[in-house]
Amino acid sequence: MSNTPYSNAISFYIAEVTAVNPSNTYDQSIDKEIKQKNEPTDRNVKNIYMINCSIIQTGTWSPPIVAKPADLNSSKIPLVGEHVLVFRAYRADSNVEERKTEWFYLTTLTISSDINLNSIPGVADARISGSAAPGNSFKERIISNLQQFEGDILLQGRWGNSIRFGSTVATENLKIEKQPTWSGDTPGDPITIISNNHINEADSFETEHVQDDSAAIYLTSTQRLETLTLGSKNEKNPLRVFTPSESRFSKSQLIGTADRIILKAKTDVAIIDAPSAIILNTTGEVRIGSDDAEISMVHGDVLLTVLQKILNQLNVPIQAAHLTGTFLDKSNISSAQRDLQKLLSSKYFIKRQTY
Repeated sequence: MSNTPYSNAISFYIAEVTAVNPSNTYDQSIDKEIKQKNEPTDRNVKNIYMINCSIIQTGTWSPPIVAKPADLNSSKIPLVGEHVLVFRAYRADSNVEERKTEWFYLTTLTISSDINLNSIPGVADARISGSAAPGNSFKERIISNLQQFEGDILLQGRWGNSIRFGSTVATENLKIEKQPTWSGDTPGDPITIISNNHINEADSFETEHVQDDSAAIYLTSTQRLETLTLGSKNEKNPLRVFTPSESRFSKSQLIGTADRIILKAKTDVAIIDAPSAIILNTTGEVRIGSDDAEISMVHGDVLLTVLQKILNQLNVPIQAAHLTGTFLDKSNISSAQRDLQKLLSSKYFIKRQTY
């Protein structure tokens, strides 16, 4: 890059990653123009996610260079053996009088179209890194690419975690490997899916599965999730009173699935607000206050029956030998009878379950 004003032409080169420096330090001998101490206590937070790489030339590689990510708002740290686009651009200590430059890198090239690792597969001697491992802790895994539908925008991690900005899809005339696991009546209606650890098979596309993915959040507009069923896999407990059921509902929904769900309010209240109903649906136990709660809740209808029988009994004359009598003041019994009619709520219900 020239220091001549208005000369901002950039040349891109393909480079292979030979080392990654997440500690924000690197060997000064590689690039003497950038001065930085190597002691961990002096790490420079302005030089994060740097890599060592070599530019690929015809039949050979360039001497090692150091490159910084071109974008920190959306960053992806490449692995050893992967290829990136590199270019020179202005350094932080540049000014009007002197335009200093350093190397930057862009996104990883999808050489093998593998979402997990994109180095040249199975050809160690074709890489400057030779048989070096892709990282200190990185373990290669089989991760399926998500099936993409027309108009989708996908963000995919290396480990089967993803965000899909998708829609209802008319797939009748599309030649695709996997069908969407959601359906709707109007193509183009938006759906957003955050999924973690979806099904993975070698050389196969996959889609998100609300029941089978380890954890997921679905934001729908008009879609139906026809495979969604409430309750455990061994004991289903679907909606029956409030219809349509969870698998047929076709208005906007926020659905979260995982083995365990925790919602924690750190300094204020936790609120669930709904105009129709709030349902705690479980085939197990409901514990309030603590997970070691031991005091059983009462069944209101049973309690009402018991109290009614007691009040009725109190109104029965008392007989002792040949004498009979009753309470002199029955005003409290009459008052209790009236209050008893208020015992059962018209809004809050529990399902009767006895030991």
